[in-house]
Amino acid sequence: MGRIEIQPSGHDRGFSPQVGLVLLFGMVFVGIALIAITGMVALDSVESQASAEQSEQLMHQFDHDLRTALVDSDSSGSVYLEEDGEYELSNNSTITISVSNGYSEPKTLDDITMGTLRYEDSAGNRFGHQAGGIWREGDSGTTLVSKPDIRYYTETNDDGEPVGRIDLSVTNLQGTTGSGEHTVTNRPVEDSANVSDVIDEVGFVDEIELTVENTRYHDAWYDFLQEEFDAVDCDENPAPDENEVCHDPATESVTVVATIDSDNAFADHVGIDPVVYGGLHTEGVDGDHDVTTNVTAYDRNGDPNISDDLFVVDDDLSLGDDADISGIPVINDELTRVDDDANPIVSQIAYAADLEQGDTPSGYEYINTTEDGETAVYWLSDEEEVLVANMSDPFESVDAIDDELDAAVGDLEYLESNGDAEDVESQSNIDAGLYYGDELTDLDAIDTSGGDVHAGVNGTVELSDLEIDGNDSAYIYANDDVTIDGNVTIEDGDRANALWIYAGSDAKVTIEDEDEVNFDGVIYAPGSELEVGDNVEITGAAIGGETTFDGDVDVQFDRSLRTAVPIPEANREIELVEERSRNALDVTFVLDRSGSMEWNDPHHERVDATTDFIGMLNESDGDRAGVYEFAAPDLLGPTQTLHELSSDLVSVEDNVTANEYGGTNIASGMELALDDYRDKSDEGNDRVMILLSDGKNSHPSYDAKTRNLAKHDANDLDVTIYTIGLGFDDLDEELLEYVADETGGENVNVDNADELDDVFEDIAEDVTADSDVSFDVGSAPDSSNTSSDYVIDIDEQNVVIED
Repeated sequence: MGRIEIQPSGHDRGFSPQVGLVLLFGMVFVGIALIAITGMVALDSVESQASAEQSEQLMHQFDHDLRTALVDSDSSGSVYLEEDGEYELSNNSTITISVSNGYSEPKTLDDITMGTLRYEDSAGNRFGHQAGGIWREGDSGTTLVSKPDIRYYTETNDDGEPVGRIDLSVTNLQGTTGSGEHTVTNRPVEDSANVSDVIDEVGFVDEIELTVENTRYHDAWYDFLQEEFDAVDCDENPAPDENEVCHDPATESVTVVATIDSDNAFADHVGIDPVVYGGLHTEGVDGDHDVTTNVTAYDRNGDPNISDDLFVVDDDLSLGDDADISGIPVINDELTRVDDDANPIVSQIAYAADLEQGDTPSGYEYINTTEDGETAVYWLSDEEEVLVANMSDPFESVDAIDDELDAAVGDLEYLESNGDAEDVESQSNIDAGLYYGDELTDLDAIDTSGGDVHAGVNGTVELSDLEIDGNDSAYIYANDDVTIDGNVTIEDGDRANALWIYAGSDAKVTIEDEDEVNFDGVIYAPGSELEVGDNVEITGAAIGGETTFDGDVDVQFDRSLRTAVPIPEANREIELVEERSRNALDVTFVLDRSGSMEWNDPHHERVDATTDFIGMLNESDGDRAGVYEFAAPDLLGPTQTLHELSSDLVSVEDNVTANEYGGTNIASGMELALDDYRDKSDEGNDRVMILLSDGKNSHPSYDAKTRNLAKHDANDLDVTIYTIGLGFDDLDEELLEYVADETGGENVNVDNADELDDVFEDIAEDVTADSDVSFDVGSAPDSSNTSSDYVIDIDEQNVVIED
C-alpha cells in the first residue's frame, strides 16, 4: 500500500513559535505561584507548630509553678501567664464519685468542682489545665498532653488478694486572669468531699463509680480513664471482675466503674460485732433466781475438757433456796439471797462488782482476789458454802444492735427487690445465699455447704425442728419477736457458730419448754425480753435483756465464741489457803526407756525433771513417790521398777536413772505403777501419775491395754494421769490425750527434752498447791472488718488566681 503525506500549510508554520512561547511563559509563572503558595503554607504550618509547642511549654511551666506554690497548703505563690494569647477560667466541670458496698444502695460523695484554665495563643492553638492535667483541643477532638492527678492501682491485702486503691487530687482554679505575673493563693475547701463519712456509712467499699461531667475534654478523659483503670468499654459486656468505662459525648461525660476492696462477706458488711462474755448473759433476772442453772464450757477445737463457765448478769441478783448454779455467777451489782433461811448452791465461787472490803472468811487462812493482795469476800450464807469475791471494776454493758439490725434487714429487702436476694417466706429448705421476707415460720433445713446464709425478716420468726448442715454459718436477722418451740440442731453439734439469731431490744425472744427443747447456736439479742422455758438445753450461747427462767436450764458454751471477759484480769486467779493443809500425795513417774529416747533425750533431761518434781513433795505431809520405766520386752529385759512407791523421797530421787533400749509398751509401765497403788494403799492420799513417752506402742494390742488401764484400773483406783509427749515425729498424740482425758488429767506435748523441766514443774505446782479456784476464760479476738478511709484518698484545693 502507498503512503499518504499531509503537508502543513505555510500559515500554520508561521504561527506555531509564538504560541509555544506564550505557553512556556505561562507555565513558568504558574510554577512560581505554586512554589510561593506552598512555601507560605509550609511556613504557616511551621510557625503554628512552633507556637503550639511554645504554648504547651507555657502550660507545663504554669503547672510547675502552680505545684510549687501549693507545696504548703497555707502558702501563696506566683505564676506567669504569657502576654500573647487569651485566658479564661471556668468552673462548670465536676467529678462525682459513688461508693458501693455491694449490698445496699450506693452512697454518693459531694461533687468535686474542677475549675479549669483555658488558653488560646495567637495562632489559634487551644489548651486547658484541668484536675492537674494538660489537655489540647483540636478540630477533630481533644488529646491528653499530661495526665491529671488521678491514680488507680492495686495492692495485696492480708489475705493475699489483689485490691484496688484510688488517689485523686483536684485543684479548683478560681479568680481572674490576664497576662503577666499572677498571685495564687491556696484557700481551705469548706465543703470537701465527705469520704470518711461515706465509708463509715457503707462500712466496706466494694467498688466506686467515678464520673467526669461537663468537660470539653471528655474524649481525652475517656482515653485516659480507660488506660489508667485498665477498663473495658461498657458496650463490650465486661466480665464481673473487669473495670468498665462509658463515654457519652452528648453530655460531655465519662464514667468509670472500678473495683476497690475485694468482696466482703455480708456479715462483715452488717458490722455486728458481738460481745460474748459467756454461755448465759442477761441484763437482769425477773424476780428471784430459784432454779437449777448449769453453765459449762467446751472447746470444739479438740479439747474435750468440760469446765464451769460464766453466768453473767448486768444487774443485781437474788438467789432463792432452790437456786443451784453449776457455773460462776458474775454479777455487775450485788449478789444476795432472798432471806436468811435460803441456802443456795454455787459450784465454785461467785463474783460481784458491788462489794466492800471484808474479813477473811472462816475456814481460810488467806484469800487473795487481786494482784496487790487485798481481799474483799463474804460468805453468801451461814452455811459457808458460797463464797462471793470482788471485782475491782464492773464490766461493760453490752449494747443493743438495733441500728445494725435495721440496716441488715433493709439491705436484704433492697437486694430482694432488685433480684439479688430470694424470698424466704415460702421456703422450707434454703442454702447458701441472701434472703428476705416479712416472716419466717416454715423453715425446716439450712444447708451452708456452699457458703454462708443470711436471712432478713421484717416480722416474726418461729423456728421448730430446724436442722443446720454444712461447714459455714447461717445468720437470721429478726426485726420482731423470735419463738423457738422445737429442737434447733446443728449436724456438728459442737460447732455453735453455725447459727446466729440476731434480735433487737424491742423484741421478745422465747425458748419454749415443750418436750425439753434443745437449741444449738447463738441467740444474740442484747436488750430484748428473753424467756427461757423449763428444761431447755442450749449448746452455744444466749445473750438477752431482762430474762425470765421458767425452770431449769442447761447451757453448754463453746469457748471459741468468747470475745471479751467480764472479770478484770487482776481478779481472775483466786488464791485460797485453807486452814487445813492439802491432802497427802502419792505420785508415780512412768518414764519411757525405749531406744528412741537416746536421741530424743540425749542429755537425760527427764531425770532432772523427775528429781526436781520429787523435791517439791514433802515427807512430813505424808507424800510418797515411785519411779518406773517401760519398754517392749527384748533381750535386755522388759519394763522395770526403779523405785517402788515410798515415803523415803531421797531414796526415790537417788534411783532415778535413764536407760534407752527396746520398743515401746506404755501399758506395761502403767500396770507396774497401778499395782503399786493397790499394794501400798493409803486411802487418804491423792494419787497422781506422770506418764512420759516419745513414741507409739510397738504393737496394737498394747494400745488396747493402755486404754483399758486408763478407763478402768486408773479410774477405779482414783488415779489422775498427766501425759507428756516428747517429740512429734512418731508420737501417738491421740492415745496420750485419751489417757489424760479419761482420768481427769492433762496432756502436754513438747518438741524437745529441754522443755521437760518446765512441764514437770508446772504439773508439780498444780498438784501440790493449796486449794484454789481458777479457770480458763479464753481469748478475746477482734472480729471487726471494714474498709479504711485510705482506700479512696481525695485531696481538694481551692486556688485563687489574682492579677
